[in-house]
Amino acid sequence: MMLESNKLTDMNDKDGCMSGNSKHRAADSPKSSFSMQDSGAMLSQLGIRQGSTLVDLGCGAGDYALYISDIVGEDGCIYAVDKADVIAWLSERTAAENCRNIKSVACDLAVERLPFEDGAADACFLFTVLHHLAISTNPEWVLSEAYRILKPDGRLYVLECKKETSDKGPPLHFRLSEDQVAAWAQEAGFSKTCIKDLGYNYLLEFVRE
Repeated sequence: MMLESNKLTDMNDKDGCMSGNSKHRAADSPKSSFSMQDSGAMLSQLGIRQGSTLVDLGCGAGDYALYISDIVGEDGCIYAVDKADVIAWLSERTAAENCRNIKSVACDLAVERLPFEDGAADACFLFTVLHHLAISTNPEWVLSEAYRILKPDGRLYVLECKKETSDKGPPLHFRLSEDQVAAWAQEAGFSKTCIKDLGYNYLLEFVRE
């Protein structure tokens, strides 16, 4: 599942569980970075196949999981992981949108062991999550857990806001540089394979060797 280096392809006509007028989120929904970039085009480049098992760590509103649910198909599965209050909200959303291949999992990423067996997942997402963990706790914990649950050659994708002043995203002092994220991931055992500039944000791809 190597991230392509060529120009992003627009996939706005492939919306998975997010297609149609029923997909609008309520005003009180958890925050999401989905609209900060062309997330449909980004997700289309990840090389994720039908039947894949994905883990969306810190899934929030579930926008990324909902979009990609159609890509993994009925034989695939997306485990959407977040704190219990977020998961309660997301479970109602996925039920309303009939996304049967999304499984909601309540877990505090900062302190709890992920409830998955070793080598269970093809890919993990950490989309604008790592800087939250870095503010309050040791971010290396979740990276080591992601490494544990990934299959050999499994992929970790980390999306973060660029460490520069911007009118979107967290304050500058909360942001993480690409080098810092890469250093933490490499300490956990990952190898960096690609970085993609997404405008406000960047996407790093790592492989579990």
